[in-house]
Amino acid sequence: MDSVTLDLALDADDQLCITVSDEGVGFEQEALDYRSDAVQVGWGLFSIRERLTLLGGRFEIDSAPGKGTRMRLVAPRGDTQSSVADPATSTTAPIGALSGRDNGRASPDALRILIVDDHAAVRSALRDTLNQQPQLWVVGDASNGFEAIAYAHTLRPDVILMDIAMPHMDGIEATSRIHAELPGVRVLGLSMQPPSAAAVAIEQAGAAGFFVKGTDTQRLIENLLAVYASRDVDATWRSLENPLR
Repeated sequence: MDSVTLDLALDADDQLCITVSDEGVGFEQEALDYRSDAVQVGWGLFSIRERLTLLGGRFEIDSAPGKGTRMRLVAPRGDTQSSVADPATSTTAPIGALSGRDNGRASPDALRILIVDDHAAVRSALRDTLNQQPQLWVVGDASNGFEAIAYAHTLRPDVILMDIAMPHMDGIEATSRIHAELPGVRVLGLSMQPPSAAAVAIEQAGAAGFFVKGTDTQRLIENLLAVYASRDVDATWRSLENPLR
């Protein structure tokens, strides 16, 4: 192989499509799938796939021995930037409402969630996904561990979705401090990488679970809905035990 073809275009849905192809030796796709399941795929391919999945896009690979390789990246266009919310404002309205993205479906007793991630696009994608559930309400977001601690005290969320790798203060240190200062707040660790020593470390710091961004989105939503349901059951039992409350 001595050349690579790069094509950039918009599809019918106004999505950005990047196609990279060559006429090289190619490879068996089944072998790549196996290596992915065994966490042996290089960081570059893994990162691209997970980030596109999280943002609502996709990453397609078409290859065969002796027939070259074609990789197609499809990403939605639009404003994916977001900023850390003003704590004073976020206590009365979900971030989604302030940015014009909330659909107004949040229940009055919805689970209050703080998203912590150093990538604005990831925070935006998570917020939009979670706010589709009436039982879930993203009340704010932060970009590093220092902000996470400050917003945890200000917003008093029920759950914090905590990225592990962040500048200034990582998610492990932030989780440890929040767990010590606000033991009633449930922290769930997030990472682009599959379970590793970092995942163990954040759970040892006090996180109640670990999820891989993009891949575990549905499992994360189910976990949050289960927390919401269990909280509702606990409140009902407390009411029955003390009807004067």
